[in-house]
Amino acid sequence: MVFDEFKHIIAESITGYLKECDVDEVRLTDITKNNDTKKTGILVMEKNESITPAIYLEDYFAGYQEGQDLEDILLDIAACFEESKQQGKSIYERDYNDLMDYEKIKDQIILRAVGLVNNQEYLEDKIYDVKKDMALVYFILLEKSESNLQTCAIHQGMLDNYGVSKNEISELAMENTQRLFPPTIKSMEDVLNEMILPYCQADHRSFEQSLCEMSQTGVGNIPCMLILSNEDCINGATSMFYPDILETITKELGTDVYVLPSSIHEVILVPKNGEIQENGLTNMVREVNETQVDDQEVLTNHTYEYCREVGELTIAGREKVKEQEPVEVNRAARKNIRSR
Repeated sequence: MVFDEFKHIIAESITGYLKECDVDEVRLTDITKNNDTKKTGILVMEKNESITPAIYLEDYFAGYQEGQDLEDILLDIAACFEESKQQGKSIYERDYNDLMDYEKIKDQIILRAVGLVNNQEYLEDKIYDVKKDMALVYFILLEKSESNLQTCAIHQGMLDNYGVSKNEISELAMENTQRLFPPTIKSMEDVLNEMILPYCQADHRSFEQSLCEMSQTGVGNIPCMLILSNEDCINGATSMFYPDILETITKELGTDVYVLPSSIHEVILVPKNGEIQENGLTNMVREVNETQVDDQEVLTNHTYEYCREVGELTIAGREKVKEQEPVEVNRAARKNIRSR
């Protein structure tokens, strides 16, 4: 059985496995994710409900190819749907109109960093700011708990409905992101210890405490790699754009740093000591992205650097690059052409 046949069988059969749902419609949809990767989702629309989770079918099809029984897969999908509904109960009980009310969502608007070059389709209908070869995309945080994080991208139509411009919400979105996803900085050794000893007591040091301890070791003893992320370790690469954060880090460490985008979830800071070759770092980033990082979690293939004297994040080995505003200008131009 090929995937196309599989997904239609699932869509036609799933209603019989959703005993507690008053199903109005089952729909298949193609969803463009980060880096323009494509996923097929199944949507179960219930009567009198305006929001529903999308359950992606690719992993279930892989299970089928490995010999899993189709009925077991349908039971798993039904269980996943019910679990998603329970985890995000406050979301699915919410009226869709709430998402259209700026006063109700303004304190939940956040930013998420993605690559620019490989996200042309993904970004086409979203609101974002260009940062070098990256984009900060605007989202509404719907649910945040230890086991659940759900967001909704802000589209131009939503912004028009709010009656505000992107510039008006830019500062607010950054403040919200810092408040809801505080930054963390750890040495590579600390991160490896947490991976090896997951049942040890968690490290609850704040960003400021961790940075202070590192700065007190002296430049000669600074860890060779530092991990900058957020407390949830989800979309933590965004933290490199927090106001003054790289300035604060380099000032405390007493050295400029290279910034390696290891994924959308974190970046690696490498203190500049004059011995490291920029090309070698960039090659390492590219190789790791190609062999170790899931396609959806790749940020970019570039190495960046932050120089204390300049006070700006730049692409390593290049002259200062003007932010690529024409990307959004071209998108607007295409709309004008279509409307003629």
